[in-house]
Amino acid sequence: MQLGEQASLANASFSESALQENEIFIQLPTPADDEVARELSKMTKLIIETAATQDQKLEDIKRSTFAVESKLAEIANRLSQVENRLGFLEDANQRLQEARLASCNEVDTLRQKLDDIENRDR
Repeated sequence: MQLGEQASLANASFSESALQENEIFIQLPTPADDEVARELSKMTKLIIETAATQDQKLEDIKRSTFAVESKLAEIANRLSQVENRLGFLEDANQRLQEARLASCNEVDTLRQKLDDIENRDR
């Protein structure tokens, strides 16, 4: 026999023995396998229930987040309006302060003129 033929025979005999070994190791389900299957089933149900609970909680968080975001947007809008009003009031206050100073200066000038006129009459 040549080397190639020997390798083919060795592979064939190995394949047959491997098939026979595989057939030997195939086992029927045992009570322990049933217990494992029940435990896996329980774990699957628990995971599904937990996922559903977490999904519900996530939806609650999303609703709460949306409500908070809406309120923040409303507060930001109101704050913007307050800032605009404050800017208007600051401008009006500045004009009134300038007008008060001008009025005070004018009153002082008029008093000086009045004093001058009264002094001339004497």
